[in-house]
Amino acid sequence: MKLHVTELPQTTLTLEPPFPEIFTGETVTLRYVHPKAVLTLQSAWAQIFTGDTVTLRCEVEGGSAGWRFKQYRDGHEEAWCSDQYSRRDGDSCTISYAQNSHSRVYWCESGQERSNAVTLSVSKLFSWVTLTASPGATVKEGEALNLTCEAAVNKTPRPELHYTIVRDGEPVTNSTDSALYSIASTEKSHTGSYTCAVESQGVKKSSQELHIEVQTSWHSAVAIGYRVSFTLIHFIVFTLLLLQYCRIQGETPSQCTHFTWPVTAHMQASSCDFYSVNSTPQS
Repeated sequence: MKLHVTELPQTTLTLEPPFPEIFTGETVTLRYVHPKAVLTLQSAWAQIFTGDTVTLRCEVEGGSAGWRFKQYRDGHEEAWCSDQYSRRDGDSCTISYAQNSHSRVYWCESGQERSNAVTLSVSKLFSWVTLTASPGATVKEGEALNLTCEAAVNKTPRPELHYTIVRDGEPVTNSTDSALYSIASTEKSHTGSYTCAVESQGVKKSSQELHIEVQTSWHSAVAIGYRVSFTLIHFIVFTLLLLQYCRIQGETPSQCTHFTWPVTAHMQASSCDFYSVNSTPQS
């Protein structure tokens, strides 16, 4: 939406008395009539966006003392320039951070006299913000993952943007330089809900949540299976060795059960004790 300003009151010339014809010898008076007040809008932009600074100035002949800023709100006239975003300074009212709610009709008045009206339309700075994942929202452990934050900005030239990517409520990036979050090698801990927030000139907009799932790869599954199998085989082999040793010594398995795991090949003829790698054989 664009800003619309009504035509300003024009200076007029009146004749007193208002005779339709003037004859030689008659006395007449010509009088310039100036408007009492003129409301103007001052902004660096032809189109106003959320977060912009806007100033409305009530120029009154003889000074603006006693003149008030008014607005139409919900079909009613009411005083204005006293909310958290606006501040009056002499004949001006400045909106520090324009909001969509400031899209209204304004004027200034004193008693029965009022200025021209100005219609202020405030457009959204952002249309949308999205967060996308490449190669996808589901990846295998060890694969690379790129999260990209994109924002549709309506203002030209494009203002500086600040990007924040959040995982499960905790920021993982916080930058004005890059909208990209890259993970070279994903882990299970990277699983979670991600959002992206873009902020500029006091206006913030967030994307919808994107759930990222990191699945266990077959390489990891094989590695875990290998470790479990190796440990199990290790246990079985040394159990069999223990039983064989006990048989040679002529002892029952219940008499030959004292050993420390993992077992090493430290065995003595007079004892059924087995020791770990770092232990010292008993004397």
